[in-house]
Amino acid sequence: MIDYVRLGMDIEIPEEEFDWSRFRTGILKDGAVVWYHRFRGVWVRYYPMRQRITVTGKILMLLEDSEVLNVDDVYGLDIPQFVCDINDYLGALFKTIRLDILYFHAYRIDYCFNVYTPHVAEYVHFMNDAFRQVDNGARINYTLHKHLDGSVYIKTKSDYNHNERRNYVLNFYDKADRLKYLSDRKYKIPTRDFEFAQDILRLEVQCGFLFIKRLYKKYRIQPLFGNLLDYEIAYYAEKSIYKLIFRSDDTQDYYTYSEAKKRLPRSEAAAHTLRTASQGHKIIGSKYNYGRELIKKAGVFPFCFLPRDGKLTMLENPLKLIQRKLEDIGVDMSLL
Repeated sequence: MIDYVRLGMDIEIPEEEFDWSRFRTGILKDGAVVWYHRFRGVWVRYYPMRQRITVTGKILMLLEDSEVLNVDDVYGLDIPQFVCDINDYLGALFKTIRLDILYFHAYRIDYCFNVYTPHVAEYVHFMNDAFRQVDNGARINYTLHKHLDGSVYIKTKSDYNHNERRNYVLNFYDKADRLKYLSDRKYKIPTRDFEFAQDILRLEVQCGFLFIKRLYKKYRIQPLFGNLLDYEIAYYAEKSIYKLIFRSDDTQDYYTYSEAKKRLPRSEAAAHTLRTASQGHKIIGSKYNYGRELIKKAGVFPFCFLPRDGKLTMLENPLKLIQRKLEDIGVDMSLL
């Protein structure tokens, strides 16, 4: 569920509180002092002039040496234990002070799910094709710009131009392929990670501070990290970012054109829209609204189709894979 985070809290921590065997001192570009602790790529920084502490990185790495596992893989429903373990780790960096990660503010949070499927490559290929058919110029497929195989990596144009996580990013990718990429670049990857990553499709949405504000507003919650440690919110983020990018929800599956036709209602508008999409034309214009909605109601993704000469005639919507993952760990999906 939780991967990368950028968290912060304003708090005065006296210099004598720090365990200086675990902190170092650095100087920022503006000359300000920063005291920092780094472990497995996670940074804990304290800015004495600002009286501010931050935690940045894949937060689970403070507890587990894994490039694959997420909080849900390790803790399941026992989020309170995860919080306790993180607080224990942070507490060990100081003499008497006790920090509570629940009360940090979140400026970025990545919700990720590792889902098993023997069709990872087919998902990645399909969704890259689908994005080409729904793109209106407001987003950038980073996969195409950077020639990144094995991924669907889509940013808002604003985030791409500023190289920041202000809004949101969708990054669905082949986890085994990603580990090979890291290994080829001399990263040390635990053997169990390679084993776990086989046939794993990583479904990741990266929420910047503007999107996080939407979450706070929708759920009417205080702007604290602890309020975002929730499977309902994690799934909502996945679903809503998918919808923003692919103009569809979690009920539309992927089909070949011939299979999609079998599911259509008796409607010339639906048939014409589907046929137009099958010919490689975009159907995002308003004149296709009625036919497109009829196709969606039939449970069919209307913009793109699986190759007719491929081995598959249907792929489940990837959000359904998340639903099953949540059910497997005991989340009551009727509440989502």
